[in-house]
Amino acid sequence: MSGLTSDRPKGQHRIDADISREIVRIHAHYYGRGPTSAKTYVSDDAVFAVLGGIFTPSERMLIEAGRFAEVRANRIVFLDTVEPLMCEAVERICGRSVRSFLGQVSSDGLASEIFVLER
Repeated sequence: MSGLTSDRPKGQHRIDADISREIVRIHAHYYGRGPTSAKTYVSDDAVFAVLGGIFTPSERMLIEAGRFAEVRANRIVFLDTVEPLMCEAVERICGRSVRSFLGQVSSDGLASEIFVLER
């Protein structure tokens, strides 16, 4: 571990929780609701966020109608659009530059967002 989450004073937020909160905030602002769960893992070279309950009611309806490909395509366009906002948040919280961002969604309502950090 690079020390990004090490030995913070009691009551002070951990970096992983701060990143989760920011990612949820961005999703909520642009989708009108955020994921129902978010867990972030921070390592030396990457930040990995797993989001649950990501779909809106209309997206769930489309998925049930067999239109997951369209929902996924829309979500990927969304991620491409908000990538600078999410990378800025991770950089601000971690104090390191993001080299690359990767994101994906699955039909069961999970999403992963990976931020590869510069060395």
